[in-house]
Amino acid sequence: MDKIQMTELLKYSDSSELLSLSKKGLAELFGSQFALMKGYSQNNPHHCYDLLEHTAVTVASLDLSGLSEEESEELKIAALYHDIGKPNVAREKDGRTVFYNHEKESSKITEKILTEAGLEADKIKKICFFIEYHGAFISYKSESELEKGFTHKYIRPITAETVKYKVAEIRKECLAEKKYVPGPRDLDLLLRLCSADAKAQSETVFQNGRIIDTREKKCSRLEEIRILLERSL
Repeated sequence: MDKIQMTELLKYSDSSELLSLSKKGLAELFGSQFALMKGYSQNNPHHCYDLLEHTAVTVASLDLSGLSEEESEELKIAALYHDIGKPNVAREKDGRTVFYNHEKESSKITEKILTEAGLEADKIKKICFFIEYHGAFISYKSESELEKGFTHKYIRPITAETVKYKVAEIRKECLAEKKYVPGPRDLDLLLRLCSADAKAQSETVFQNGRIIDTREKKCSRLEEIRILLERSL
């Protein structure tokens, strides 16, 4: 992929033409790994679209208000590639497909693609940060959703303390691994990607015949986190 093809990718991100391309056309323009997303069933109750459709809806759902042209471009590229690693890590569990650690895999693939496309190293690191951490707050729940005294190995309540701790945890990891270290503006952009991703998921999530989550609740939690971040950083 070269710079011209990257320009083409951004052009397609703004239209339904991306979905109209054949697998061959996607592979020729954006690489074989990107083409795998077309028609790829996610087979998971949290998802109502195939992988390419989910990607297109995520891009279309981005809140780009108040962003510079450069920030908008970086966020669009992150949205386009945020789930590209899912086919590589997919495995079956209890009749559904799970994609554990797909964020890191997607970041790894994207770094290679963007490097070959000729993007600047600093820009690539920033975009890959958004991709690698777009699931950072997925296990957070509003306190109103949790019973008093509730504890869980993975689920955390959304409070000023837990959100600040998570941000510190992310920064510490990025420093230790010599990745892009986010500032307050980057965290705002990350939450925009997280929200767009949530808007491209199932309206109602059913598991074993009962509702376990909704798109509305996911978006509400992320807005709650965004407000806490805005107040604390």
